[in-house]
Amino acid sequence: MGYPLPSLRGSEPGRPYLPPTPRRSFGAMTDESMRLGDAKGQWYYCFKHKKVETRDQCRQMDRMGPYLTQEDAENWRERVVARNKAWEDEEP
Repeated sequence: MGYPLPSLRGSEPGRPYLPPTPRRSFGAMTDESMRLGDAKGQWYYCFKHKKVETRDQCRQMDRMGPYLTQEDAENWRERVVARNKAWEDEEP
């Protein structure tokens, strides 16, 4: 026979404690996000190091990309500004 775990803050006496559901990582890409856009290439702009790097040099959450060329990765800001403007123009 099992014994109930002690009452913890937020749980009712006599009920077993259930740990909180793990949260999704914001750095993880979903299947849908992996299919969006033109996600091809090996070049990324790393926000941590403030330079262009290849895929395996930094964590995914610290970088923008991928870009087809090193030059495209260096000019990531112009691309993002243009894309955001296009999205704003589409909004009703």
